[in-house]
Amino acid sequence: MEKLTQKLFIYKIIKSKDITIVEIAEALDVLPSSLRMTLLRNNLMFNQFCMIYKHVYKEEFNTDDEFLDTMRDVYDLTLSVVVEIMENNKTPITVTIYEKTKIQLINPS
Repeated sequence: MEKLTQKLFIYKIIKSKDITIVEIAEALDVLPSSLRMTLLRNNLMFNQFCMIYKHVYKEEFNTDDEFLDTMRDVYDLTLSVVVEIMENNKTPITVTIYEKTKIQLINPS
């Protein structure tokens, strides 16, 4: 399984569905350059990640963690914090692309 930080993780999942970063930026209502910088700095918010996931896969992202799923509606958590929590719970964020390749979202070292 390939382990990727925010920028590469998002680029891989959108590329797997032939979606552009411009299309994702429009879905998030931000400028493409702003989204690129956010990803480069690993500053994506969890709710933004969920919106990207829904745009790409046409379904809600579910962490299988009731606390996190509730908190995303109440607080504006950073994706980095959620990744850390899920890794500590031994349930990392993974996505299957191209029907058989699994990738995992990690925080930079």
